[in-house]
Amino acid sequence: EVTEFCLQSLLADPDCCRDVLRRPGVSPRDISRPGTAWRCRSPETGGECLDDQVGPRGDDRLWSPVGADCSTPRLLFVHGGDWRRFGPTSGAYDALASKLAFEGGAVVLVPDFRLAPVGNYTDTLRGLEGAWRWLADHGGDAEDCSAAPLPPLFMAGDGSGAASALSLL
Repeated sequence: EVTEFCLQSLLADPDCCRDVLRRPGVSPRDISRPGTAWRCRSPETGGECLDDQVGPRGDDRLWSPVGADCSTPRLLFVHGGDWRRFGPTSGAYDALASKLAFEGGAVVLVPDFRLAPVGNYTDTLRGLEGAWRWLADHGGDAEDCSAAPLPPLFMAGDGSGAASALSLL
């Protein structure tokens, strides 16, 4: 009975079971790094971007657990989406990043790299490299930590984001 209910719910709405609840105890902050702005224009308006989030893009999302400072570990999380969809605040990535920050006790940065076909493989890797360097120099609440000892830095992703993270290494 429960299995049938879940199946019918998924068939009626594929997004019905997506975890969209952000974890309390962490705070989000949009980060505008120099040179990362781009625009997602839908095919209906003459553009090529296939993502649902149209308009100005390029702001990363930084998640910081309470009490994060320059010694807090940091994680660069690269979202998936076949290099053509999603961003730091879509596809439930903000919910996932908030949980990673809370459970891992880490500052988590999810970059908004240029999606294909607006961007290409080189753009993606350049954007991720810039995000990695930025994260190495910034801690919780985006404070400048460039003079502090470097804490552990981690990189992760899912789907195409995991492939991009491995390519960056």
